Amino acid sequence: MGGSAGMGGSGGMGGAPACDSTALAFIATIDPANNFNRTNFETVDTTDLPTTWNRYQVTLGPIVPELVGQTIQVGFSATATNDEPSGVFYDNVVVEPDMQYTTDFEDPPYVQADPLTIGTAASPPWGDGWVVFANVFEADGSFAYGYGPEPAPNNSGGFSGIALDQGGAEQGAQVLVIISDYNNRTAQESGQLVEANTFRERTITAEDVDATIVFSFDAKRGNINEGCPAP
Repeated sequence: MGGSAGMGGSGGMGGAPACDSTALAFIATIDPANNFNRTNFETVDTTDLPTTWNRYQVTLGPIVPELVGQTIQVGFSATATNDEPSGVFYDNVVVEPDMQYTTDFEDPPYVQADPLTIGTAASPPWGDGWVVFANVFEADGSFAYGYGPEPAPNNSGGFSGIALDQGGAEQGAQVLVIISDYNNRTAQESGQLVEANTFRERTITAEDVDATIVFSFDAKRGNINEGCPAP
């Protein structure tokens, strides 16, 4: 499912166009000692971006001592139901301070034809690759179940992919596309909402205390809610 359309450039995977899909970028902190509860969640809504590339950022901080030992995640999310389109393109990811994580999704290390490439692009201390986790909700918004974590897939029909021919001069030949999980057929076909999260993560250390984490990236609209009136 690669190429210029990727998973985000050429319409949905069935059904009539709708305006229900949502997308966002996030910084989250998770407490493994407390049932993996979320202790922070900062977001930027990327649902209604223009079709031209722009720069965006999410900020969390300053980091307080109580967060040491917890997990910090930076990433992207797409939520859809009934196979409605949800694709958004991202590139040139930077995590500050000190440019502690950067990627432009180019080859190397991201090989567009490799189904494992996103989940195996190691960058210590930010893990062995991008990771995915999904939350499924009923139509009324109540939580149904979650699944994952797993290494992020590449152009498999869910979560994430490397797309070609979508970048400008500053993005290069390859970019990341984020979508919902369309491989969860039971949820998609039953009208449940599938929130598909793709992220990097690491442990918060004492050196992070008093720092402000800034997660910045380029982004543009893909096929999310394609066919709907302009927002």
